[in-house]
Amino acid sequence: MNTLEEFHERAILIADNLRSMRDVLGYIFRAKEFKKVFFAGSEKEAIRIINTETIDLILTDWMMPKESGLSFVKTIRAQEPELPIIMVAARSSKEDILEAIEAGINGYILKPVVPKEIMQKAVQQLKQHKMREPLNETEKHTDTA
Repeated sequence: MNTLEEFHERAILIADNLRSMRDVLGYIFRAKEFKKVFFAGSEKEAIRIINTETIDLILTDWMMPKESGLSFVKTIRAQEPELPIIMVAARSSKEDILEAIEAGINGYILKPVVPKEIMQKAVQQLKQHKMREPLNETEKHTDTA
């Protein structure tokens, strides 16, 4: 089995205010045969999708309409603490990256994007998320005992 095949059914949410960036990221995932790619142009739209779909990974921008990507990350972390989030942004200062990490991201990719880097980080997060799921089930059973 191709290493990506096991992830083709996993759901990816791409949240970016720029349609062109959503298109580029979507193309990268669809070219690798990911079947469930959702798009949001605002944090409000992204939250609606998260509340109606089972999302396995979020890619978000720092710059979003109305609220920052950091604020969006904090909102998601409060709602879904284990959901992997990768920030794809043009901000490259050490302080900005540390601030994003403190907000709760799992990965950071600088724009312009390199498809291979996007896919490597996405697969890494999907693997880690998949490995955590059984652990969470075990914890649930221990809590009720």
